[in-house]
Amino acid sequence: MASQARQTVSAGEPATLDTALERTSSALADLQPELPLQFTFRWRQRHVIARVIERDQKPLLRLVTDLGVVPFSAENAHRRDQMLRLARPRHAPPNGHYALTDRQRLMYCSEMTLPEPVTGCCVVSNVTTALLASRPFFQVAATG
Repeated sequence: MASQARQTVSAGEPATLDTALERTSSALADLQPELPLQFTFRWRQRHVIARVIERDQKPLLRLVTDLGVVPFSAENAHRRDQMLRLARPRHAPPNGHYALTDRQRLMYCSEMTLPEPVTGCCVVSNVTTALLASRPFFQVAATG
């Protein structure tokens, strides 16, 4: 994929996003990763870990996003209460849940079964769909 993007630049064509996507889309569609697969990235200033694993012989996409430290009451009692309220089961978003770690970090976790065969396009489109669906819940955690 990266080599095709480099070819676009070296071939003397303008290096635009559309050109790069056109050149790399077929490579991404043909990519069939071996499972388990894991990659990380940043979205909306948050660190996201994406894993594709097999569960019950089906591919499963798991996203985990660190939403930040839950402050101590003395630091910000209102924000602490808001973040802890999110971690309660009744506030679970439809495609995921919040979890509180031992280090008092609020995490957003999402899981979905992927269609087979798992391809690069499949993974990217499902990650994008999951993140766009969870965006309001990220905003709630960010504003407290």
